[in-house]
Amino acid sequence: MSAGDGSFSLDTPAGVSRPLTVAADGYQYRETFLRGGEVRSDVDIDLIPSGGSFPFWLFRQMGRNGSEQPGNLQPLKRWTTNPNIHLENRWRDTGAPIPDDVLQYFVSEIQRVIPELSDGRLAAGRIEVNADAWDSAPDYISIHFDHSGNWGYVGANPGQVQFGTAAKCTSIMIIHELGHAMGYYHSNVQPSVMGGHVLASCNLEHLTPDEQLVARVLYSRPPGNVEPDRDPPAAFGYLRAESQSSLQTCDDVLRHR
Repeated sequence: MSAGDGSFSLDTPAGVSRPLTVAADGYQYRETFLRGGEVRSDVDIDLIPSGGSFPFWLFRQMGRNGSEQPGNLQPLKRWTTNPNIHLENRWRDTGAPIPDDVLQYFVSEIQRVIPELSDGRLAAGRIEVNADAWDSAPDYISIHFDHSGNWGYVGANPGQVQFGTAAKCTSIMIIHELGHAMGYYHSNVQPSVMGGHVLASCNLEHLTPDEQLVARVLYSRPPGNVEPDRDPPAAFGYLRAESQSSLQTCDDVLRHR
């Protein structure tokens, strides 16, 4: 049982991990794990609202591929460290160079959207721009241009993105494909970043308010989190070792970071 403010105390011996389930009316239950012998304080375990203003159905679509495969929901996939970026400066299919001003535009957009896609938790790491063809480099998202079209691997490290257009005023294309690389599937919401059908313009595109809520939840969960909100055994909650230990549950993920 927890106190009225959501705090509670547990002691777990060093070298021992134990499952923990947190449940509250109006929220999805959360399953995680505690690892003993570690001194931690002021740790929050947040819960996903099951109703109200949080779009849980959209979280399933964007985070678990629930739009395209509703009967085969996927574990969450996301980056846990700042992704380095390799950007090829030529077309793969023709060998023609990409203009420098276009490359600068893509670099600036990549730097802008990665924090937004990760709820401010991550930023673009090292950015390299050259003619080398990279398809798989650990801790990098490799980006290249090819006229055959746009695509991106969902939440993969190493990551890979292809753009079929090399021009300015392509903000929606960049944030959409980088969205895949950062862990998002398509949604059926239109217009939106991951739902598509946003008219091309020179405006800098952003996640919709509902997509921002999804990003906040997805980037507060470990990779491998499964339906409805179950962390993998390797993802431990933290517990203070002494007898006065406590964990605090966030009562509303929409208000707590």
